[in-house]
Amino acid sequence: MKSIANHCQHGTFLVWTVGNRHISGLECPLADILVELFAKLKIASVVEVKRQIPSKRIPRINNMSKTIADEYVIVFRQA
Repeated sequence: MKSIANHCQHGTFLVWTVGNRHISGLECPLADILVELFAKLKIASVVEVKRQIPSKRIPRINNMSKTIADEYVIVFRQA
């Protein structure tokens, strides 16, 4: 992420799509973590859109644990 921040010019927009993963039955808030990490690099979150994933391509194969149900599209801007 530091490398990305160093190569971005002033005013550059970055768009990331992430999903909160489940690890050992607990949800890991990757969207929140990403916003926090970019904030430390002086890259601000402009907008965050949450979208429900309506269906999975092969859910019966991956039914051992809970899968990602929502995805977050987060737009950042280099200060």
